[in-house]
Amino acid sequence: MSTATLPVSTIVQVSIAAPQPGLLVPNVNNICILDTETPAHPENLTALIGVYSNSAEVGVDWGTSSEAYKQAVAIFSQRPNILAGGGQLVIYYMTGSIVTLLEAITAVEALIYVGAYLWAGYNPVNAEIEAAVATVNGLGKLIGVSTYLTSDLTAGNLLYVVSAANEPSGVLFLYTQGGTYLAARLAMAAVFSAQMSTNFAGQNTTLNLNVKTLQGVTADTGITPAVLTTCQTLGVNVYASIQGVAKFIANGGPNFIFMDNVYNLLWFANALQIGIFNALAMTSTKIPQTEAGMTVLKNAVIAVCQQAVLNGYIAPGTWQSTDTFGDLKSFLRNIVQLGYYIYSQPIGDQSEAVRETRAAPLMQLAVKLAGAINTASLLVFFNP
Repeated sequence: MSTATLPVSTIVQVSIAAPQPGLLVPNVNNICILDTETPAHPENLTALIGVYSNSAEVGVDWGTSSEAYKQAVAIFSQRPNILAGGGQLVIYYMTGSIVTLLEAITAVEALIYVGAYLWAGYNPVNAEIEAAVATVNGLGKLIGVSTYLTSDLTAGNLLYVVSAANEPSGVLFLYTQGGTYLAARLAMAAVFSAQMSTNFAGQNTTLNLNVKTLQGVTADTGITPAVLTTCQTLGVNVYASIQGVAKFIANGGPNFIFMDNVYNLLWFANALQIGIFNALAMTSTKIPQTEAGMTVLKNAVIAVCQQAVLNGYIAPGTWQSTDTFGDLKSFLRNIVQLGYYIYSQPIGDQSEAVRETRAAPLMQLAVKLAGAINTASLLVFFNP
């Protein structure tokens, strides 16, 4: 005689919900070289792009006599370099209808994420460089603007014009040593790799390249006190000899535009955008249009701010601006204690028309940058 048995699902049913995928923060440490040189092995490229983690790979695809290879050597010789932050070197072959930096940048942006641009294989005219800088500035990324000519510091010439345009993405660099555009571009590649080596997931990892030494780059003995003064005025970086030791000198110019600020901000903006997106995308149900729902979004922002404090981009301090929002006491207390303050308009203040679109109320974020010290002064008093 058989005995009937019922499955446990008769009483208890279990369904497994698959986790929702999110997005990774784009890697701002990827550097792209826009190259007019013909590769030794173009068949190794995908959509005219090669992606590399060492110079030997570049030597195979582009040839060891190519400028692409020489820039790669400069990039991967730095300690640390872009690999420290998970970055890679991207080289784009400018061919066919792609004849200007602007056209090449547009093509690359549609194919792969990079945080900075260099060029190789030719000397673009000033107008072409200026147009490229304007475009990259709109993206919030970096582009190296290098030259060996001190005349480019004068009115109407490259460094002067880009400086006057007040476009932070254009990293200006004068390197007269070697007396060629090629030498300047190789030094520029080393600068970018050394600066763009931050692992933003770490602690105290954000860096300031000022008075640091580059690997394999000779000090520029053409940087005299007079030339340096002009470079400081325009915000042109140099790699000079300080009492016989090669050191990078970061100059912010009249608008205090420093390369590390642009670079760090690029990471921060990306991290905030992806953090909020993932808060929306990775919930298995929904985020309600309530204050509790807004707390979920604000917590995603807070997580990024906490990491920015950890890596040294943000720090507690005193708010000096007259621009504030939310509760003033909470605003000032949070800046002093945490280095950031986030506020959102009350859900109850949303109009019915806006609520029907399912848009979150505006969130506002204030952060206090940790900044960096580039120079110092000491006044000594003696008492006989």
